[in-house]
Amino acid sequence: MNIFTRKPMKDREIIKRLSSRLNWKKHEVEAMLAAFIEITGKQLGNNDTISFHGLGQFEAGKESAKISVNPADGKHYIIPPRLTAVFKPAPILESYIKTLNNHE
Repeated sequence: MNIFTRKPMKDREIIKRLSSRLNWKKHEVEAMLAAFIEITGKQLGNNDTISFHGLGQFEAGKESAKISVNPADGKHYIIPPRLTAVFKPAPILESYIKTLNNHE
């Protein structure tokens, strides 16, 4: 099976696997993930970097302002710049993924 034809793992499956692996209740895993997402969002909103050894870094990237055209009336609009989340994988994660690719 090609890695590009696989279905993405949904949050329910991640919660199920973490619950089983950690021997936590489902609601405990959900609470932990909700806290992780909240903390990560606040840190990225403050333009901070979050780094996980072996996984990678989450950083706040800035998208430039854009000009958009409304096709109905032809008017131009400016879309202001915004922060976006950027993930940079750690070298060990990239290496692990490459080994998986070589086995398919």
